[in-house]
Amino acid sequence: MTGARAWYGERLADAYDRANPSTRHGLLPAAAWLTGGVPDGGTLLDVGCGTGRDLPVLARKGISVIGVDIALPMLRLARRHHDALLCADLTRLPVRDSVADAVWCVAAWVHVPHRDLPAAAAELSRVLRPGGHAVIGVQRGSGERVELDPYLGEVPRLMVRYAEGEVIAALDDAGLRALPFATDDAELRAWVTTLVVKPHGTA
Repeated sequence: MTGARAWYGERLADAYDRANPSTRHGLLPAAAWLTGGVPDGGTLLDVGCGTGRDLPVLARKGISVIGVDIALPMLRLARRHHDALLCADLTRLPVRDSVADAVWCVAAWVHVPHRDLPAAAAELSRVLRPGGHAVIGVQRGSGERVELDPYLGEVPRLMVRYAEGEVIAALDDAGLRALPFATDDAELRAWVTTLVVKPHGTA
C-alpha cells in the first residue's frame, strides 16, 4: 500500500475528486445497513476514505466517524467534509484492537496486492469489535497490473482485481463472516461488494 502514498499527488487527488463527487447510488443501502448497526457512542472507520466522498453518508449523530487514508493530498480534500482524519496504511492501522463498531472499506483494496490480502483482512478483523460490521468493495476480476490512472491518464498505479470467492475466503480465514449483498445497480456490476460481520466470541 505504500505506493499509493506516492501515486495520489495533488493533481491526481483533484482529478479523482472531480470524477467521484458523491457516493455511488447503489452503495447507499450498504451504507445504511452499516451505520444502522452502530450504537450511540460507537465508532465507524472509513478505511481508504480518499477525498471523503462517502463520509457524509456515513456520518450520523451520536457516532464517531474517522476517515483513514494513506495519501495526504486525498486527506486534505477530505477535510472539507470531515475533521477526524488519520493518515495510515490499511494493513497497519495505528489503532487499538476492537476499536471499531463498523468499518467502511470501499475501493481501497484495489491497491492491495494479492499477497497482502490476508494481512488486510486480518487487520480488518483486528480493529472490529466482536459483533461489529463492515462493508468491503473491490473490483471484480483477477490478477494485478500497473495501469495508467483513468483521471489524468499519466500516473501509473498498481490495480488489483479479485474474484468474489477469493475475498470471501480471506475474510473467513480472518474470522469474519461474509453476507450477500444484492443490487441491480449497473455501475456496481464491475465490483464485488461484501457485507461482513465479526461473530461474537471472535478475538
